[in-house]
Amino acid sequence: MVVLKLNPETKVWEEQPKHTRGCLQINEDHLYMLNDVKKVVMEEDRDWIGVYCGNVGDGKSTKMAQDLAYLDPTFDHTRMCQTEEEFTEKVQTLKKGQAIALDEAFDSLSSSQVASKAHKLFVNLLQVIRQQNLFIGLSLPNWFDLNKTTAIFRSNILIYVYSVEGKRSYYNVFDRNTKKELYIQGKKTLNIYAVHYNYHGRFNSHMQIDEEKYKIKKRESFMEKEKTKLRINKAKQGRDQAIRKLRVEGKPYKELAELFDLSEIALKKIVKGER
Repeated sequence: MVVLKLNPETKVWEEQPKHTRGCLQINEDHLYMLNDVKKVVMEEDRDWIGVYCGNVGDGKSTKMAQDLAYLDPTFDHTRMCQTEEEFTEKVQTLKKGQAIALDEAFDSLSSSQVASKAHKLFVNLLQVIRQQNLFIGLSLPNWFDLNKTTAIFRSNILIYVYSVEGKRSYYNVFDRNTKKELYIQGKKTLNIYAVHYNYHGRFNSHMQIDEEKYKIKKRESFMEKEKTKLRINKAKQGRDQAIRKLRVEGKPYKELAELFDLSEIALKKIVKGER
């Protein structure tokens, strides 16, 4: 295990004695991989996308923040984006070699949303920003929920974070080829152990960003998302009530479809209370 601390003046990670508190702890295999990533992005005109998966509370956001902070010493809590809108806005301001994260990418990159316009736009954004030479982290609970394009072709690595007997901060790393095999072989049964990892390790709990500000930001984002859901549900209920009322009054499905921009099948489900 290598122990590192960022020099605030030089912005260089410096090795420290073992057991130094508050430092970044990285095992040798992972450090080698991250150093190779930095070289490739900075010298070969590429970008890097790391996917971090794991159950809630096991530390995937912590591990992602640590890796991105090592790759880009300017990385901080403001670039731990909580929504795709925030990510889209901030990514356009970054320079070559900087890092950014989408902390909860399920809504943006879930395979269940693959047909939605928002999903297509975000996947396209990941293609467009390739030329910016950035380090990008994406976190979500389930690797197999990720759409195939991002999982197999666009991302470079999968880091699966987990707990053992209640102790968190373990991780397995799958490189480009191994994660592809895992996605193909494990998706049917959602078996994250269908393919053997390339290497594994442990990490500590120090995020290497301002954790308190990060928690406040995440909490505020969660509350805003919940308020938005309530507004959407309320609007949907009002729409559905209007559709049922108009049907009782004899309004044809064809006219309702044009009025509400819905298919006749969807309208019939609403009228029957199935949606």
